[in-house]
Amino acid sequence: MLPRPEMFKEVIFTPRIIAFNQSFVVTVKHSLPTAVIWHGAIAGRSREDITSTFFAFLLSVRDSKHMILWLENCAAQNKNWTLLTFFIYVVNSEELALKSLTLKYFEPGHTFMAADSFHHQVERSLKKMGKIYDFEDFTEAVKHATIN
Repeated sequence: MLPRPEMFKEVIFTPRIIAFNQSFVVTVKHSLPTAVIWHGAIAGRSREDITSTFFAFLLSVRDSKHMILWLENCAAQNKNWTLLTFFIYVVNSEELALKSLTLKYFEPGHTFMAADSFHHQVERSLKKMGKIYDFEDFTEAVKHATIN
C-alpha cells in the first residue's frame, strides 16, 4: 500500500492506495523482466484483472511463435476458466504470432521462480529510493529494479 508508512516518523491518517505487480520473467539471456503494474483505482485482483496482465505481457512479446509459461500452482489465480479460455483465444488470435502455448505448473511447495528474484529487486529498489509517496514513485522503483 502506498504511501509506505514505515518510512515516515508520523503517519497522517489518509486513504492509502493498493499497488499491484504481476511479473513476467523471460529466461532468455539479455531479456528484462516485464512488470505489469496497476493500483486499486484502476482494477483489482479478480480473475479478469490477472488475465489482462497476461494479455499485456503477451502483447509485449507478440512476435513469439512458441512459448512455455511456468506458473505457480495457485488454482484461483492460474488455473481458472477465465485464464484458460483466454489462452485458447490468444493461440487462435490474429493479434499475436503465437502458434503454441505450453503451460507448466510447479509442484505445490516448490514454487521458487525467477520472478521471485525480480520481486526481491523491486523491494531493494523501494528501500533504496527511501520514501514512496505515490504510484509514480512505485513505478520508478519498479523501473529501476528491471535495470539491475
